[in-house]
Amino acid sequence: MMNKVTEDIVIKQFDIFLKDGRYIKIGETFKKSDIVGIVLKSGKIISLELHQSQFSESQLTDYPSSRIIEDIDKAKQDMEGFENTNILALSCYESGLSILERLGENEYIPSMGELLEAFSEFDRINQIRKALGLEPLPTGYYWSSTIRNEKSIWFVDSDGDTYWDYWDFYYRDTDYVLAFLRK
Repeated sequence: MMNKVTEDIVIKQFDIFLKDGRYIKIGETFKKSDIVGIVLKSGKIISLELHQSQFSESQLTDYPSSRIIEDIDKAKQDMEGFENTNILALSCYESGLSILERLGENEYIPSMGELLEAFSEFDRINQIRKALGLEPLPTGYYWSSTIRNEKSIWFVDSDGDTYWDYWDFYYRDTDYVLAFLRK
């Protein structure tokens, strides 16, 4: 089924990212299967795919101390999700962070700052998802790639509240991973 973006629906020009690397434009016809992401106001792109967390109790190994952020104000400023995800993939190779294995080739786990940015647009994101015929993002806890220390990570509630908790708390069905797309 072909869809057409018009100005009378929620979707605006450059709100949608297609798998061929283009942004959809007003009046353009597209297949729903070609849509891979929603563009945030900053230009970063969130994936339409939502992952449930399935982490096992683990501890980081060989994680660079320069990437550990224990101060909440500094953690909120972390905008390096792509770099964090790459480091996590190397540091947690045998730790059971199966979410890393399920991410798409161009996906990464957003940092705390990137999640806060996305959740400042939570209503807009869900309006676009609805216009595309998708379920809204669930409310709840979302895992970030910002590491607090070797035993705990930062996460963000969909309301924009920030928390930290130990790795073993991330083996719950109530936690989500909202992937960002690398352009």
